[in-house]
Amino acid sequence: MKFVRLKKIIFLFAFLTAGMGRALAGEGTFGIESPFHIGVDPVTMACGKTGTAFLVTPSAFEMNPANLVLVDSRSVLFSHTVLFEGVQYHFLGYAHPTLSAGSFGFGFSRIGIGGIRQIEEIEGAPVDMGEIDYWWGKGTLAYGLTVFRGLSIGVGGVVHRQVLGRASTYGFGMDMGLHYTHRARRGLLDNTHFGFSVENLIPVRLRLGSQYETLPRAFRFGMAKCFIFSDTTSRCDFLIEGDSREKGKFQFHAGIEYVYRNRIFLRIGLDHNQPTFGGGLRFQSFALDYANARVG
Repeated sequence: MKFVRLKKIIFLFAFLTAGMGRALAGEGTFGIESPFHIGVDPVTMACGKTGTAFLVTPSAFEMNPANLVLVDSRSVLFSHTVLFEGVQYHFLGYAHPTLSAGSFGFGFSRIGIGGIRQIEEIEGAPVDMGEIDYWWGKGTLAYGLTVFRGLSIGVGGVVHRQVLGRASTYGFGMDMGLHYTHRARRGLLDNTHFGFSVENLIPVRLRLGSQYETLPRAFRFGMAKCFIFSDTTSRCDFLIEGDSREKGKFQFHAGIEYVYRNRIFLRIGLDHNQPTFGGGLRFQSFALDYANARVG
């Protein structure tokens, strides 16, 4: 008989299941929840996990594949997040806009923990078999294209992989998104953005244990209003959105980002009644961002 001592990994499993409901019994049901819904970069986290309607970082496609059309230059983003004791969360993303062929994006997310003691029972006595690791990774290849007067569409192919010691599984899926930017010379709706996305439009199926689990679909919709000041390098963005997941509850998100001369960034937000905040600094082509937010 083999089993894994949960002394260290209990924090990770608590995170994966907190606020997500119990897994549904039976093969092929919507049970486990992907941990990557918390956001992948400090901008998203600091603004209350908003970004479906407006996000210009290289991770824009993670919230809405159609957001890739908002990224105006080739850029790379690396994010490091400490969730709990020993639990590390990393993201690496790249956005590549073109002049006439749309915009492409690639990202890899990984959350995991090491140093888990594996105990095997041999002849009735527990034997320490050493340490194993647990991690969950996600790769995304996305594409966004403006099709008509500010209306853009986007798709993202995703692959998930879970590894616990020698056991592993992987699954494939697809995300989809729409984005619309309203441009006007004057009026309240000028520089207003609307976004809608479906995560797991083609759902991912994983089988790390004896049964298959299907990641639930998530529907996001949001609106953002960008006020651009006279110097054109400063702006203030107001973002609101909601998301609904299969077998889950509706959640509301809101955020505000103030940008001063494209160098100083201040952010606050509300993630389902929990406050978030953060900021950032930019020097030439380099930027450093920070966020403080809940992860449940």
